[in-house]
Amino acid sequence: MEGTPDDTLIRKSNNTTGGDLRGGDGVANRVDLFTVSTSSLSLTNFGSAQTFPSDQTFVVLAYRVWLFFMSNLRDSSANGVAQQGDFHLYQEASAQLYWTHVIGDKTQFTGPTWYFPAGGGIDGFVADTSIVKLNNGEEGQDHILKLAKPILLPPRQGFKVTADLIDMNDSFRTDVNAATGQVDIKFMLDSANGATVPTLSN
Repeated sequence: MEGTPDDTLIRKSNNTTGGDLRGGDGVANRVDLFTVSTSSLSLTNFGSAQTFPSDQTFVVLAYRVWLFFMSNLRDSSANGVAQQGDFHLYQEASAQLYWTHVIGDKTQFTGPTWYFPAGGGIDGFVADTSIVKLNNGEEGQDHILKLAKPILLPPRQGFKVTADLIDMNDSFRTDVNAATGQVDIKFMLDSANGATVPTLSN
């Protein structure tokens, strides 16, 4: 199997409806990804639930987490003034959103979003300090979580990625569920450092 499968934890905005929406009614403390079959590219490019079709295999060489927050306001408890909330969502996601890759019933890797840089993004600066531009890690394919040893997904072997939202003083789950701007969070399994290559087959 070639490619970079991805699946979405949440995708919503103040005008998102229908097939472009996932998690808009609220994200739970624990959500399993790659477990629902869908044909919407905005939500996933994975065509089947929990397994690759037929006798295809996949070798995981890297993980990435894509975060996108825009135009989300947050009420400041200190002075009651609405301030930019995108910064808070990025910071909360980095520390409170944990990912676990599970094959069969065995955990392969667990870590917070901070440990899963996306390896891409838009670089630059803005003069208006109310507009915050942040990325999950530095731009470029060199900045992704490359595994020390490849992880093989055998034919017909079930797998999933579990997202756990673990609160601290501020609650990422509360804030992301209440977000009124744009929100998109995806998990990606890379076959080769962000590139598409053939993998092992039986």
